[in-house]
Amino acid sequence: MVTAQTLSGRSNVPDLQIALALHVIQTGTLAVLLLGAWLGARREVRLAILGLGLLFASLGLTMIGGWTPLPPGVADAVGYPLSLFAFVPLTVALADSRRAHMPAAALIPALIWFAASLVLPLQDSFAHRLTVYLLALSVGHLVLAVAALQIVRGRSRQRVSLSASWILQACFALSLALTVVIVAPDKAADIPTPSIAVILFQIGMIVSLVLMAWIHLDHSQQNHALQGRMDRLTGTLNRQSFIAAFKASTGSKKPVIALLVFKVDGFRAINAASGPGAGDALLVEFAYLCGAHLPEQAVLGRTGSAEFSVALGVEGARQAVLLAEAIRLALESRTSQSGTTQKATVSVGIATAEPATAQFEPLMIAASEALAAAIARGGNRTSIKTGEKLVTIPGEAPRGIDAQADRQVAILRRIAATGATLD
Repeated sequence: MVTAQTLSGRSNVPDLQIALALHVIQTGTLAVLLLGAWLGARREVRLAILGLGLLFASLGLTMIGGWTPLPPGVADAVGYPLSLFAFVPLTVALADSRRAHMPAAALIPALIWFAASLVLPLQDSFAHRLTVYLLALSVGHLVLAVAALQIVRGRSRQRVSLSASWILQACFALSLALTVVIVAPDKAADIPTPSIAVILFQIGMIVSLVLMAWIHLDHSQQNHALQGRMDRLTGTLNRQSFIAAFKASTGSKKPVIALLVFKVDGFRAINAASGPGAGDALLVEFAYLCGAHLPEQAVLGRTGSAEFSVALGVEGARQAVLLAEAIRLALESRTSQSGTTQKATVSVGIATAEPATAQFEPLMIAASEALAAAIARGGNRTSIKTGEKLVTIPGEAPRGIDAQADRQVAILRRIAATGATLD
């Protein structure tokens, strides 16, 4: 993220010196602004990471430009790799966190520098030092260009524009590296770099910095909007947002829409015995447990104090019961992080409807009736209401059913033991 500028030999060319100084000021100022914004919103970790990357770049270029009290040899030895290492936090801040190969690829520019320093006399040769740096720089910009396309919530036009600006900067750095190889200059003043090229490169840098700030501002605004839709404790949808998401889920291609309502048994007693903190921890754990068992298209929300609801498309009522029972049994048999089994159970009420006729209020009333029936039977069990028929699944396997059977088989057997046909 630098031009042919001074890059060590302390150039006497005003245009290059001014260009480098402007670039240092740009990156340094934006780094301070981003870090300051992060201090005011600690959850926006990407702001801190991006600010840190720009700070590394600014400090590295300051050393390369000779604007520190450090001896030239020391400044170059630290400045070059530091400015190249800046690609790591910049890539981490921009790339989708699920793509672990992106941050790893961002190490390549710094690794190129260190590998070259083992075989080339970088400290003794300005041409070697500049060539290696520009090659590493071009690779770093290409990594950023790919990372820009992986931004989690960036608009398509923003991503493409940012990627294009970094590809152009990579091409500029590569062409400059080829020029250095051909000319083999002893100092930056010997490099035939047109002023217009330097100006265009600086414009590209400004554009990329503005785009990064714009994208992260959009991210921040989206996060604030998202936080208004979420339950702060569990990270699931709040009731209002769940209802809106339920309406969207009725467009499922599955033949049946199921609404599952879970209620933690004896939640008030848990709070009274162990304190509100224990109850909150249980709710957070249950929300995580639900997320681990639910299919991707399912909608999960906290719709009451100790109540969670799930909406999803299923093949039939039997599939909804299997899912509810899997979650119920997982909570019942869970082990806490301390390794001790914490007694906690949940009752489940289920209601189903065809997508064309599925409406939230009627389904919630039916699911609540089923939930009340499950609680009335002692809790820790599942009830389902389909039409006028209400069926409660036994909480434990009736006598004669193999207790060692596979969990799903055992659930199916308990369903069969009711003598009811769900689908």
